[in-house]
Amino acid sequence: MAQELDRPIQQKEQDLLGRGPFVQQLTDALVDKKTGRSSGLVVALLGAWGSGKSSILNLLEHDLKSRYQNAIVLRFDPWLIANRDSLVRQFLSDLGKILAKDDGISSKASKQVGKLLSDYDDIINVGIEAASLLPIPGVSYVLKAGKSALKKTDKTLHELKESITGEITKISYPIIVLIDEVDRLEDSEVLEIMRLVKAVADFPNVSYLIAYDVDRVVEALGASARTAEDAGHRGRAYLEKIVQHQVFLPALFEAELIEMFRAEVKAVASEAEFPDSRYSEDRYTIVENAIFPNLIKTPRDLKRGVGIFRTLYLMVGGEVNWIDLLGYAILLAKAPSLTERIKSDPIFFSSDFGRGGSSYLRYGIDAPNAGEQLVQILGENHERKRPESQLVRVLFPRFAEKARPSGDHTRIEHYRALSFLIRQGTPPGSLPLRAVQNAFGLGPDELVGYFDDSVRGGQFDDLNYILSYHYATFSNCDHVKFWSAMARWCRKPDTSIPTSHDARVGYLEVIEGSFRSAIGKSPQLAGTVLDIVRASADIGAVEFSSRILRDQVWAHGLFDRQGRSDFEKVGKAADWEKACEETGARWKKEHLETEWFFGNWKESPVWFLSNIGAWDESCVNRLNELTEREEAFEAFVMMVFGRHYRVDRSGVETLIGWENFSRKFKRLQDSGRELSNDVRDAVAKAKESVVGDDGPKLDPDQRQAVQEADDGS
Repeated sequence: MAQELDRPIQQKEQDLLGRGPFVQQLTDALVDKKTGRSSGLVVALLGAWGSGKSSILNLLEHDLKSRYQNAIVLRFDPWLIANRDSLVRQFLSDLGKILAKDDGISSKASKQVGKLLSDYDDIINVGIEAASLLPIPGVSYVLKAGKSALKKTDKTLHELKESITGEITKISYPIIVLIDEVDRLEDSEVLEIMRLVKAVADFPNVSYLIAYDVDRVVEALGASARTAEDAGHRGRAYLEKIVQHQVFLPALFEAELIEMFRAEVKAVASEAEFPDSRYSEDRYTIVENAIFPNLIKTPRDLKRGVGIFRTLYLMVGGEVNWIDLLGYAILLAKAPSLTERIKSDPIFFSSDFGRGGSSYLRYGIDAPNAGEQLVQILGENHERKRPESQLVRVLFPRFAEKARPSGDHTRIEHYRALSFLIRQGTPPGSLPLRAVQNAFGLGPDELVGYFDDSVRGGQFDDLNYILSYHYATFSNCDHVKFWSAMARWCRKPDTSIPTSHDARVGYLEVIEGSFRSAIGKSPQLAGTVLDIVRASADIGAVEFSSRILRDQVWAHGLFDRQGRSDFEKVGKAADWEKACEETGARWKKEHLETEWFFGNWKESPVWFLSNIGAWDESCVNRLNELTEREEAFEAFVMMVFGRHYRVDRSGVETLIGWENFSRKFKRLQDSGRELSNDVRDAVAKAKESVVGDDGPKLDPDQRQAVQEADDGS
């Protein structure tokens, strides 16, 4: 079972490092196996902060009590005592209380020792306080305290100690005192603990194990020395008078830490899989090698990092790659100032920084290279000076040389995933992936409402980002229902004459791009594209259907077109050719008999009919008829020249005939009619593009290639 954040292990079943034999040896040092009584030793357990000393003490207590049923084990943690001005008093009080609770065969002696310790406590504290208060200041207080204490007993300190010794020898089982967290105390408190042990350590049948970082304790004991060298000598000399045996924690090898790390990670993320070799080139190994040994050196480092990982995984595990979450958790534990920088400026760390103008806005045209930008964050020689440097370059590969953005958009090198991570939830304008997965369970009408809600909630862009880059992760999808509902949602609902651009024109372009991207990432979706096109055409979503049909015309090189590699082939060419012929014949018939042309936001279905050879003179004449009315021609100009599209004279010739267009365009200019902003902008663009422009003309196929490139971008 994974441990709590930064908490030592409690049971031997949790010992992943195999410390059992070492703990048994400590027990043998503290208790004489022949007599079953304490050896009387003062043993120091030495190890750096966070190296697992407290875990050893927990295991040791368990081993003592399991091997010696009536053993009296006192756990004394001075760090937890609120009033640390009276550590000695608290210690003796705790020892007296635990002896008083003894109900074994020596309980009478234990209770008597407890009573005697109360008197000893009063006197020994006076002596220790006097030593700490000398010279002069406070002497009157000490004398008063001593006088009061002596009134409680008629025995001298020596007589009390002999009485305690006599009673303790009657206790037939071991008394063990385990003292932890000494290295967390202030200098004066460390000194008081050592005085405590010195004052009471020579009681028989009592063994002590004190756990601490030796460098920290030596520093504290020698704090009053004038030089660092004298401080070291003084501190070590003091310890030698108290501690009889020093034991270092067993060496912890990197492989052991890694094995423990993997077990803890697996307990959090069940999907985690680990390679057999550390020389593997898979993503996890690369991250792990950036963590060990630079950032995790002790069990406490490990538990802190995995504890943070557990929290992040629960919050955003469905949005962010678990390996990246793990790496970022280690940064939070070991490089908190860096993660604060990431939180305040996420775009700078993401691979999107070089796109969308972010780099230009920050640096202008003279942007430093990515390596120089990382130096601005981590400083010069960061590879050597900053242990987190390698992990930063792994998690944010834009700072690494020749790195390319990953196609896995759950990795935090991508701004969306990083935003979820630093938000520790869903950022404004975003949708959780599970919400989109759930949308596949909605009916067609509910889906239309869902898409409306995404626009109102400012989440439409993120919805399409998800469809573009995460579609392959979704399961149990009715692809035909979902995409035909989306096509229905953004279609033009009638054949009315438009006077301005509807927002759904832009939505359609975005959806088309998302669909193309999703096809490339999801083989399951790719297998249903033709069904989606047919379903969309059947519900009147002509533009969406025509654009996808046209993609496959170019991809497969149908109808004598030159195949283009920038369009992804899907399915069989023969199936697409048949679908194009059938759908084209139906749409041509509708055009000739109805106002079908104005049932679309743009003229893109006409280009499809032209591509397959169905758009002929009869179609041109029909469109000429439809645009005889001034408002209809204005709508035609807006549809063809509006927004970011461009059409040259040959394109106009294909659509409506150049002479027809020139006549009607002149009429429009001479009419003086008040035009909407969208129509006025389109008219200006038409004048610039084709009217009065004797520039180079493209033949229809060349012009169509330009149109296709624009539409597909």
